[in-house]
Amino acid sequence: MFDIKKLREVRKKHGISQQELARRSGVSQSLIARIENSSVDPCYSKVLRIINAFEQTSKGRIEEIMTKKIISVKPSDEIKKAIKIMRKRGISQLPVIENDKIIGTVTETGASVIIQNPSLKYIREIIEPSLPTLDKKSSIQTCNELLKHFPAVLATNNGKICGIVTKANLLRLI
Repeated sequence: MFDIKKLREVRKKHGISQQELARRSGVSQSLIARIENSSVDPCYSKVLRIINAFEQTSKGRIEEIMTKKIISVKPSDEIKKAIKIMRKRGISQLPVIENDKIIGTVTETGASVIIQNPSLKYIREIIEPSLPTLDKKSSIQTCNELLKHFPAVLATNNGKICGIVTKANLLRLI
């Protein structure tokens, strides 16, 4: 449990200034200073903002762990191309992108359907729903929650895809 009376100690442990903590938490720098000097008893909502800022700092952001090079396919590509890429790269899913927009996903499971139905030829015939997206500044904790339900999460910056996070990226943190 976070003890607001130890704010200075915790802030220094994280290596951030009062000004930076104020910016991240959305409270004034003078309030941070007054809390640290025990000259004010902050309201609950301000304490929650400060705690949240520390959680973001200590858990990191997905931009710190994402893979920046995104390997993708187009709906007009052949399924065999996707299988070849997945095998070569050791990955189990590929975003399907057309005109810089994510329109779906192709997975190993989806691509393996050509074993039962060799008449299927193009990715557009086996496309699955898109992977979820998060802003690259989102917390690793939020991304981890999504990865419990999806094979990967796409990172965005100003609405454009700039990276991908998989469970393998999370394991590198350990």
